[in-house]
Amino acid sequence: MHSVKGVTMWGKIKEFFGIETKKDKQKKQEEKENKEKVLESFKDGEKELLGKLDGLSREWVNYDRNRFKKLDDILPKELEIELKEYTGDSEDVINKKVNEKFGLEKQNKQNIANEKFDELIGKVGNQKDSAKLKLEQTLDENLKQQADTLEKIKQRVATRGLARSSIKDSMDTSAKRYFERENNLAESDFGEKIKELDSQLRVLENDKKDALAELDIKFAKQIDDEIKSLTNKRNNEIEKIEKYNAEQKDKALKYKVDRAKKVQAQLQKIAEIRNEEAANEIEYGYKGEKLNNYQKRLDAAVEFYGQVPKEYAREMVKNNPQLKNYLGRMYGKLLSYLG
Repeated sequence: MHSVKGVTMWGKIKEFFGIETKKDKQKKQEEKENKEKVLESFKDGEKELLGKLDGLSREWVNYDRNRFKKLDDILPKELEIELKEYTGDSEDVINKKVNEKFGLEKQNKQNIANEKFDELIGKVGNQKDSAKLKLEQTLDENLKQQADTLEKIKQRVATRGLARSSIKDSMDTSAKRYFERENNLAESDFGEKIKELDSQLRVLENDKKDALAELDIKFAKQIDDEIKSLTNKRNNEIEKIEKYNAEQKDKALKYKVDRAKKVQAQLQKIAEIRNEEAANEIEYGYKGEKLNNYQKRLDAAVEFYGQVPKEYAREMVKNNPQLKNYLGRMYGKLLSYLG
């Protein structure tokens, strides 16, 4: 069988007509199994490579994230403010305390006033009792004196033999009329005295009533004034606290707005820098720390795939889509290296 440049005529015919012998099939199967065996032997190594590339990728991400000191991470999210709270008495508590305070004082003064007037009223009552007792004593005395006088008249006229005379009757009548006038005079004096004392009692009762009413008015005004004063003080304190809290909230809101503007301005500036860097990378490739990081990735990939038989290495690379993500612009260099 003639051959041209190492290819037999029979080989050309089989290739042209797509003829595949049993031997050819067996050979292909052997080649496939050998390839799978080789690739399987590098599977763990490739996983280890991907882990290393992932670590280098994370290193770059962390470096890239931290090379800009972002205000969003530096500035507090919110301004810390301290709001005040009114802890004083409520209006109900103020009313209760003031009423308790002046109520006790009012009760003391009412007791003093009652004791004072009750003492005066008691003295007048005692005077009435004394006047009544004096009247009773006067009437008893007059009755005794009248009896004595009538007895003396009886004895005197008897010694003169006039016991049953008109003279005795006249003298008895005169004596009785005298003591009757004395009794009437005593009762009249008693009546006038009682009228005077009753008048004094009415005056004292009215004075007592007026004094207690005056205390009511006085303390009602004091209570009202005190409640108004404390309530005004309370309202002023609450107003100051509310004003202060409103200022603090406005300050916190202003800080939040200003912070958002600063953060946004910086993010925009960072985006501009990154866009400029991306444009330069397209034209000039990686630079600086990024170049160092991607070079390490390429070196690791070259070191590993350099151990893989050349006929399988390039295929392994193309069958692993993760490599493109990890190697970026270095991916083409890897393929060039593998030929």
